[in-house]
Amino acid sequence: MLKRNSNDGKTPVNKVLHHMTLRRKVLLIFLFAFVVFCGVIGVEIILSNKLSQSRLFDAVLTGQNSTWRKVREATYERMLFYAYDAKPGKPSVWRLRGRRSPVEAVLSGNPKKVRRAIFPLFEHLEKDNILDLMWVFDSFDKPLLIAHNDNSNEGSKTNLDNASSVSESILEVATNTRTSKTAQKQFVEDDGNIYATISFPIFANARVAGTVVYGRIINPLVQDLAINTKSEVFVFHSKYGFIYGTKPILSRLAENRFRTDDYALLDSGENVFLANSIRFPIRTEKIQLIFMLDVTSEHQKQQQYYLITIGLIILVAIILTTLTNVLLKRGFKPLDRAIDVLNALSKGDTSVDIENKGDDEVGKIASTVSSFRKSLIEREKVRSLFGKYIPEKIAEKVLQDEGGLQPQTTEATIFFVDLAGFTAMSEKLNPQEIVEVLNEYFSEIVTIIERNNGVVTQFQGDAVLAIFNVPIEDKLHSLNAVNTARGIIKVVEENTFCGRDLSCRIGITTGNVVAGNVGAKDRLNYTVHGDIVNLAARLEQLNKEFNTNVLIAASTVAQITDIKFKEIGTISVRGKEENVSVFTLYN
Repeated sequence: MLKRNSNDGKTPVNKVLHHMTLRRKVLLIFLFAFVVFCGVIGVEIILSNKLSQSRLFDAVLTGQNSTWRKVREATYERMLFYAYDAKPGKPSVWRLRGRRSPVEAVLSGNPKKVRRAIFPLFEHLEKDNILDLMWVFDSFDKPLLIAHNDNSNEGSKTNLDNASSVSESILEVATNTRTSKTAQKQFVEDDGNIYATISFPIFANARVAGTVVYGRIINPLVQDLAINTKSEVFVFHSKYGFIYGTKPILSRLAENRFRTDDYALLDSGENVFLANSIRFPIRTEKIQLIFMLDVTSEHQKQQQYYLITIGLIILVAIILTTLTNVLLKRGFKPLDRAIDVLNALSKGDTSVDIENKGDDEVGKIASTVSSFRKSLIEREKVRSLFGKYIPEKIAEKVLQDEGGLQPQTTEATIFFVDLAGFTAMSEKLNPQEIVEVLNEYFSEIVTIIERNNGVVTQFQGDAVLAIFNVPIEDKLHSLNAVNTARGIIKVVEENTFCGRDLSCRIGITTGNVVAGNVGAKDRLNYTVHGDIVNLAARLEQLNKEFNTNVLIAASTVAQITDIKFKEIGTISVRGKEENVSVFTLYN
């Protein structure tokens, strides 16, 4: 017998540990591990914030917005200057009067005059990179001149086809400027391009003679923005998608951040970029500027730092694991002995026991193993009792009732099945063959019976008596019995048993029975008694006369609503004054 060592000779510290529960020991160790782990993570967070977030995120949040605002306003102010002043000390052409002045050309409404008077001005401003496109409208917002740079070898061009060549956003700018009579600054979209525009009215005789819109394509603004923010910048339209980028090869990578505003790290394979965005409206749509700041160097440093941190955590984990193993090794010795007992029990040896006096969790486990050994010994005794009961459900009920099943009167469905013509077949078979056929046949039908919550109580030669609703309650016992009959008939018809074709007859009844243990003192059998038991056997036999394979009493049929039955007729039953209606299954 395995025994725990005595506590004699232990130091005070060991005695304290001996009386401390294992749970407290483990909690104490992992509390220390948790404190160390939190300290490492805290240091990592502090250093990470100092290395990356403080330097990068703050710069991104404050710098890019202000830089974009400065670049945008500088463009606006430059165009606005040339709207009212040709150059320092000289008035704008829009203030000149006379027969050949731009204002007079606009008042004429003649596109050719407008082109002759204004187009040289556009070419001059375009050459100086002041603007890329000019729209001129009359007092009714009709376009008189559309001058633009198509970025081709032909240089500047004009287009005066009709109003349809002007986008809705430009027409809206012209209308708002004319009605407000004040200059306006805003972004517009035209022919798939984004422009920063300055629109202003031109006056003649104290009334609005027309509207002029200066446009600067967004591309050079974005280039200036990229240079000043040291980022790659990409322009996306909420409807048309990608418009322009300072590094087109990265446009597909930038597209991953389209329609999102949060920060993200993007890996191109060679470089790592910190991406964020700015949005501004154009009429009902949105323009999104996506910034991609190259943080490859900082990211690599951070990755190295993370590797160092992980290495430290692993090192601490190894140290803690070693310490835990040393501290708990002695505490788990009783558990090792308990494992020896379990190994012996797995081999059927119940002679090995363990005695433990500890009051911690390991000591309780050892005590539980000892109790388990004793319960196995008791189970062997109980197994001899279970040997008197074949069905598993009856055995479970015996355990619940502590070894016995009290007689009870209850409603049950009785199921009686017998092989047809098996006596004649048996005369042609030797004993071994008869047993093999019956065993294979019984294996199939018992499986079907138990699958439908039935319990086999008796094997009578080639017949089987099964019950439903006792000893385990089953509210659908009648339906389950009928389904069992259908399953058995199908299996017997579709299969052979040891190469033999079989057929069976089934009788089913429902009613009150007395169920309980019957037998001798040392050999008991759980069975049922009552008229319906005899009636089930009688119905099984009557299948011969009615040329059927299943006969079901009316008491069973009355409890089933979702299955159709075929009425066969009525029969007289000995001991009963009224005849019994019997049914069979369709098909």
